[in-house]
Amino acid sequence: MEYKIFTKDNIKLENQINIIIECNKKDEQYEDLLQYIKRYNKEKNKKTKVIVKKDNKEVFINKEDILYYFSDKKYNYCKTKEDSYRIKSTLYELEEDSIDYIRISKSYVINTDKIKKFDMSVSGKITVIMEDDNRLQVSRRKICEIKDFLDERSL
Repeated sequence: MEYKIFTKDNIKLENQINIIIECNKKDEQYEDLLQYIKRYNKEKNKKTKVIVKKDNKEVFINKEDILYYFSDKKYNYCKTKEDSYRIKSTLYELEEDSIDYIRISKSYVINTDKIKKFDMSVSGKITVIMEDDNRLQVSRRKICEIKDFLDERSL
């Protein structure tokens, strides 16, 4: 696929970007590009702070500080480097919240921007080491998804 970027500096768009896609046919690359633009736009319009509970108080934290979400018994939590906070959302909702989140097991949704490294064992198990040095085990059902994630981002 070949692409060219044209800009028109003399047009006043008032904080708006117009994208023109020229193609011979609406193929898979065209659809992928549309999906990427939609996801990008959705991400940019999301809130950057969330309200969480700590010691029966509601506090604001920055979404970018969240390392991962997890469930423990009947409650869900988010983990930052400093602390864990109780949240109202389900892990299924959080999984869809950002393209930077990926589900690694029934109990964990991680922020892929906060991964320190992956530990791949000879037996096929994958452990994710997060920025806070917590080691999270990838479930057997999610191993293919994690391998696809790694393949997409490898050079």
